Amino acid sequence: MNTHFSVRPLKGSSLIVWGLIGSGIVAAVHIGKLPPALIVLQKDFAYSLKEAGLLLSIVQLVGMTLGLVLGFFVQYLGLRIGLLLGLAGLGVASFAGAFSSSGWMMLLSRVVEGMGFLLTVISIPPMIRHWAPPEKVHRLMGWWGGYMPIGTALAYFFGVLVVNRYNWQIWWQMSSGITWVYFIFILKLLPVHLSSQSTVLSVSGVNALRQTTRAWGPWLLAGIFAVYASQWLIVIGFLPKLMTEMGGSVWNVAIASAWVALVNVIGNVFSGVILEKQQKWQDNAISAPSVWKLWLHNPAQVIVLGFLGMMVGGFIAFVELSGVLLPVWVKWLGFVGFSAFGGLVPATLFACINHLAPHKDTVSITGGMMQQGSAFGQFWGPLVSAWLASVAHTWKYTWVIVFLCSALGIYMAKIMSRRFFK
Repeated sequence: MNTHFSVRPLKGSSLIVWGLIGSGIVAAVHIGKLPPALIVLQKDFAYSLKEAGLLLSIVQLVGMTLGLVLGFFVQYLGLRIGLLLGLAGLGVASFAGAFSSSGWMMLLSRVVEGMGFLLTVISIPPMIRHWAPPEKVHRLMGWWGGYMPIGTALAYFFGVLVVNRYNWQIWWQMSSGITWVYFIFILKLLPVHLSSQSTVLSVSGVNALRQTTRAWGPWLLAGIFAVYASQWLIVIGFLPKLMTEMGGSVWNVAIASAWVALVNVIGNVFSGVILEKQQKWQDNAISAPSVWKLWLHNPAQVIVLGFLGMMVGGFIAFVELSGVLLPVWVKWLGFVGFSAFGGLVPATLFACINHLAPHKDTVSITGGMMQQGSAFGQFWGPLVSAWLASVAHTWKYTWVIVFLCSALGIYMAKIMSRRFFK
C-alpha cells in the first residue's frame, strides 16, 4: 500500500488529525499504566527487582523483535486496518490481564499489548501527514510526538489514584474500557476508503524491506530513538517507585510523576515550531538568525540540543555530591528538565521519517524500524538500570547511563546532519 495519498480531503481533517493523536495517547496509557501499579504487582506476583524490570520491558521486547515486520504489515494491509487492529489488541489484552492469576499470565497479556501498541503508533504518522494542512504538518507532528508523555502523565495521575483507592485490576479494566470506546470512535471517524486502497506496492515487499535495512536513514532514526527511549523509560518507568522511596505521599507522587511526564510535551511542541521555522526559511530562501544558524539550523541540531538537556537534567536528578543527596525539590527539577529537553528528540525523529526513508513505499516500514529501535532501548534500559541499582544498592549511578546514552545520541545526530542536512 502506498501511504502517500493523491487526494487530500478538506472537510473534517482537523477532527481526524486530533482523533489520530488521541489514539496514540490511548495506546500510551497502556504503556504508562504499569509503573503506578509496579509496587503492588511486585507483592501480588512476588516479582524481584529484576523481574519487575522485565515486566516493565516486556512490551518493548515485542517491539524489538516485531517492529519491522509489523511496519510491513501496516504498509501492506492499510493504515486504517492497522490502527483498528492495534486498538482492539490493546482492549482485549488489558481486559484479560486484569484476571491474571500468575506472573506469567500478566507477562503474556503485556506481550499482546505490545503488539497492539506497535500497530497503533506505526499506522498513525502517515495518516497525520495526509490529513494535516501542509503549512501545519510540522506543528501537528510535534503534537503527535507528545502522545507518549501525555498518555504517560494521564496513566500516572489516574493510575496511582485508582490503584491505591481500589486495586490494579480495576485500573486494567478501566484502561480496556476507554480503549474500546475510542475504537468505536475511530471506526466511525476514519473514512473506509483508507483501507480499500490498492495493496500493491510499487516495489516488492522483499525489496522494500531490503531498501529499508540497507539505507543509512532508517538505522539512524532507529539508533537515536533507541538511546532516547532507553533513558526515558529508565527515568519515567521507575519514577513513582523512586519518589515513594524518597518519602512522597500517594497524592504527591501522582502529581509530581504526571508533571514530569507531561512537560515532555513542551519539548515536542517546541520542536514542531522550530522545524516549521526551518522549513519556511528553506522554502523562502531566507537566511536564519545567527543564533539559529549556530544551534538549530537543521533537525539534527534540534536532536543534539535535546540530548544535552537530558544529560544535565539526568545528572541533577540522580547524582549524590560527597555522599549527600540533593533536596527532593532540586531532584524533581532535574527530572523536569530531563523530560522537557528530551521532548525535542521524538517529535524531530517523527518529522524526519519521510525525509530519511529510502522510498515512498518504505515510510511505514521505516516507522516500524524506528519503533523497533525505540523498543530495543526501552527493553534494555530498565534492565540495565535495575541491575546497576541492585548491585550498587542505590540509584545514584543512573546518571552514568543517561550520559552514555545521550553522548551516543549526539554522535548519531551529527552523522545524520552530515549525510542528510548539509
